[in-house]
Amino acid sequence: MNMFPMNRIRTMMKGEDPDMRVSQEAMLAINNAVEKFLEQFTQEAYAFCVRDRKKCLNYDHRGNVLSISEFNDIQNWVDTIV
Repeated sequence: MNMFPMNRIRTMMKGEDPDMRVSQEAMLAINNAVEKFLEQFTQEAYAFCVRDRKKCLNYDHRGNVLSISEFNDIQNWVDTIV
């Protein structure tokens, strides 16, 4: 079972190019990749939360994750959006 609805994945992919044809296998691969990414991102944010002896994740913990070298590409992408 997937974490995210396949229709939502299809909508996000078609948002880039409405004429794009997307196979079920491609949507499944993207869905799995998004799931793994969010799992790793959340684990890293939780590690910052534990380090700070906090009970809840907050924006700063998630922001600290972007400072990790593995997430530099995402930080650059976020900077261009903001």
